[in-house]
Amino acid sequence: RPIGYTTAALADWQHYRLLPPDKNQGTGHLAQLLRALKGSAGANDDGDLQVATRELASSRAADAISTSPYLLGMAAALISSRGKLPDTRPRLYGEIIRLFETSSVAAASHSVSAIVAAHVLNALGWLLMHNPLAANDELTKCCAKLLAEPMGCTWMAALSEVEPALGYWEQIGIIERLHHDGTDYWSFVHKTFTEFTAALQRTAHEGYGR
Repeated sequence: RPIGYTTAALADWQHYRLLPPDKNQGTGHLAQLLRALKGSAGANDDGDLQVATRELASSRAADAISTSPYLLGMAAALISSRGKLPDTRPRLYGEIIRLFETSSVAAASHSVSAIVAAHVLNALGWLLMHNPLAANDELTKCCAKLLAEPMGCTWMAALSEVEPALGYWEQIGIIERLHHDGTDYWSFVHKTFTEFTAALQRTAHEGYGR
């Protein structure tokens, strides 16, 4: 998402490009994270390497996981909490989102229905795929317009559902609010969530945008 400082304005600074992890080291990196989740008790547990090797070998999302620090962390959390990795990339992202939702903080503050919240998240992903620089106010209104038809109401009425839903997803950590030059923007914490939710929106509304 192209938001941040202007590189030319800081031309005298040293700039770095962070390279992705080597996918051939994915099992080792995942095993280290599994050990870290156990604390000192798992410091010398070679079983974590076996688990990491087995789970990555059985998942078609292995390359995506191995080359992304964020997805490596989420994969470790999924294995720690559920014992295994999903076998496909769509299932991986779906399980990661559910993992966020099952946290105690999220469960205590969920003020919108799960169906409405899911529709809002998918609509946001679709909109951000088409215009990643849309401001918060514009995105909120567009989400309401996409939600109005399935809800059978006006977009103004849908707006009262969209705003708390966006707040919910922000609170549990799936989306975040960015600020640049006096304008607020919504963004997913990882670009692949944008792609995943946009695909769900496209599947649910095949004729949209054609």
